[in-house]
Amino acid sequence: MSADRMLTYVGAGSAKFWEVRQNDTELNIRYGRLGATGQAQVKSFDSAADAAEAADKLVAEKLRKGYKEDEAVAPLVISVGDEDRLTMPTAWLRSLHPRRGGAKVAVKRLDTGAPKELAARLDERRQLILDSLAECRDPEIASAGAAYLAGEPTAAPLGAAVVVQAVAASLSWADRTLLPLFAEAWLAERGLVFAAVAVTELASLDQALPVRRLAAGESANHWFGWNWMEVATRVRAALVTASDAEYAEVVAALAESREGGLHHQVAASYLAPTETDWVAADCAEVNRVNPALARGLVAAISTPEHAALIVSHVQGHSVMHSLALPATVVDGMGDAAVPVLTGWFDEVYDAESQRRLLGMLAELPTDTAMQALLDRIEHKYTEPAFLRAAARFPRRAMRMLANSGGKAVDLLLRAHVLAHPDLVAEVLASVGDAAAERINKIVTAATVATAPLEALPEVLVSPPWTRPRTARKPVVVSDLVCADEPTVVWGPGERDNWRSVRPGQEFFAGIMLDACPAAPTVMACV
Repeated sequence: MSADRMLTYVGAGSAKFWEVRQNDTELNIRYGRLGATGQAQVKSFDSAADAAEAADKLVAEKLRKGYKEDEAVAPLVISVGDEDRLTMPTAWLRSLHPRRGGAKVAVKRLDTGAPKELAARLDERRQLILDSLAECRDPEIASAGAAYLAGEPTAAPLGAAVVVQAVAASLSWADRTLLPLFAEAWLAERGLVFAAVAVTELASLDQALPVRRLAAGESANHWFGWNWMEVATRVRAALVTASDAEYAEVVAALAESREGGLHHQVAASYLAPTETDWVAADCAEVNRVNPALARGLVAAISTPEHAALIVSHVQGHSVMHSLALPATVVDGMGDAAVPVLTGWFDEVYDAESQRRLLGMLAELPTDTAMQALLDRIEHKYTEPAFLRAAARFPRRAMRMLANSGGKAVDLLLRAHVLAHPDLVAEVLASVGDAAAERINKIVTAATVATAPLEALPEVLVSPPWTRPRTARKPVVVSDLVCADEPTVVWGPGERDNWRSVRPGQEFFAGIMLDACPAAPTVMACV
């Protein structure tokens, strides 16, 4: 398990958190209302393994009760300096594409057994690869691939890339773990320069057989055209830990490889985002010539100017299947990533992506990020994210809530001020008269006395769901039989509606119509 885990529950009129931190054989548990310090307890165990097992059980229990696990844990004590410091959550660090000079991440050691394993896997597919090479119309591609497949020490990086594409064309989704093995073998056997140049060559090839070069304005197959990224991620990580001399040698080789064209250039910028002149030039060229390549540059951008050129060509749903690219954008751009994240949020439609983006905004220590949450506070997933941001940045939250308006904001401000009375004086000194008046009105309001238990109705003191109940035996009606013959028909005008698809959706509509030409959508017997 992760040493630090935080869960939140928002619903049924409550908003609370539960957090566990493991310190060797002890578990430090904190819980309470979101935005408040909460209560703390410590549990001790005989061993660290016992403590970890107990924490897992406690987390599982909370999840069964409806809590949701956050991807970051807020610090126990929030100082003024902490509110202006970006601390990358562990989940981000595990997911992002590392960049040289960026966030410190663990990079796996080279697998010295990878070349032998790859050779064995290629032997299994040797005839398939040879058949693919025989179909190549470009003699340079065919001969380079044959040389690499034969294991020639002088084989060019192009040959390695050609073999990857020949293999990838026959892989199912379940077999695609083979692709990163190529990068591992290249790094261990042939070195960083070879691996980096091979990635740029791979980016320039079309996956459709026969293997061929892509023109600057062409893009690989929409579904399978990102093989180079699966391989490049490992090579980019290796460049993070390279010595300055090794890195300079790779950059020089990439500069030469960039002469091959736009596809080479995009891959080179991905591998070496430190070369900001490359990135700027490639963003402009992709925007002008081939916007479909923009996704390959997302992990390379580091300025608002870069983002302005390409982000509009990268749809939110294409990057939100994981934290990898959003976290990489934050690593590269820092606070300037907020407009990129909010742009993607306004595009995506699935709950998981929306929650993930709101959660990322909640971690950013800027007024811009918190204002983005306040601007979307009426969205059903925003309030839990804002409450987490308020717990992480209590001073900023009080100040910005006091300067905002609306029913939801008023309720949040009241709860936040009452939860942090120790910060009121400090925040009052930093806000204008109108905001100060709103805070003071809450502070000076008469406190409502807490009713004793004996004054409450029994149903509130002891709710029914806290007492065991006898389960009733379900009523079962047996021997029910549908005697009608099952039939399926189109609804009135339904087939025409299916054919009237939105622009860009023709491919999917065609698949559906071909799969069910009779379109059985209305059943007469169910």
